[in-house]
Amino acid sequence: QLAFTVTQPANPRADLSRSQKLVTRNSAGLTYTLMLRNAVEVTGTVMLTDPLPAGVTFVAGSLSASTGTATYASGQALWTGEVISGTPVLIVFAVAMDAGTLPDTVITNQAMLDDGSGAIVRVSADTTMNPTLSLTINDGAVFTRIPTVTLSYSSTIALTDVRFSNDGLFLNNSGWISAGISGVQPDWVVATDGDLRIARAVYAQFRDAEGKTYGPVKANITYDPDAPTTPILHVLEAVSPGMLRAMQANLGLTVTVQIGSSDENSGVRIVVLSNDAAFTDPVTHTLSGATTTIEWPVPATMYQIPHIYVKSYDRAGNESALIVDKPLVYQVFMMNVLR
Repeated sequence: QLAFTVTQPANPRADLSRSQKLVTRNSAGLTYTLMLRNAVEVTGTVMLTDPLPAGVTFVAGSLSASTGTATYASGQALWTGEVISGTPVLIVFAVAMDAGTLPDTVITNQAMLDDGSGAIVRVSADTTMNPTLSLTINDGAVFTRIPTVTLSYSSTIALTDVRFSNDGLFLNNSGWISAGISGVQPDWVVATDGDLRIARAVYAQFRDAEGKTYGPVKANITYDPDAPTTPILHVLEAVSPGMLRAMQANLGLTVTVQIGSSDENSGVRIVVLSNDAAFTDPVTHTLSGATTTIEWPVPATMYQIPHIYVKSYDRAGNESALIVDKPLVYQVFMMNVLR
């Protein structure tokens, strides 16, 4: 007699553990940026709940998301949508500092990600209330494709020196540099080691004429040197007899095209299509998922069908390789002609 033990495989689920939250200073308060990343091929249907901490007030109209649905209600930033591998979701909102918030108050903002299958991931960002000092990287940009950046600082107190470091302990730093109440430090190189999906941090510390030090203050930016994947381009529609007649009448035609691209770090910002390799007539599209299906107008004269050229750009500004397609339409068209 044989006995068997059958173990049901665990239901696959999304892995949101590489998601992160960043905070940067703005003129009136703070800007929070959430990057939702999925490390596996299983699509996550995610709900984000982000209650505002004490000491800040939501800036109306500041909430945006690259995909999905973002709303603000009852003191919480809320978002629902799909998170797929290779396409990080970017969610941004701003808060103003309340007048009664005391200097040196640590403001912690924690968001909860529910992947819809029982797993909860929490991401948080801390900042210290310091109304006298500020530091930004590349004017507050979230991403950079090159490691050399520009640091900008300001202060409401009289300073004589500033120094910068890529570590909070200032074990390796620029040394003290003559400074005023505001200034710019060009050609600073952020750290390029480790997992590049983790934001790069830069710290600034200040000193006055009496030798008293202030700070440090911190700013973040994500370094993404890699181009997006070569785009997906499929012409899904064959040329029908009606299309053939339109072409013969020099009316052109519209074909159904599937496009896609991915970028594990900053995510794809846009996909650009054109009917010529020089992109003299570019049309941009944003992706709504791993792939997006669009109707593409193809100008045609008699029996000439132009190629369709596609490239993509990520949020750091990297450009993908170029891809071109025409064979599906062209081959079916030729078959119709030969008949």
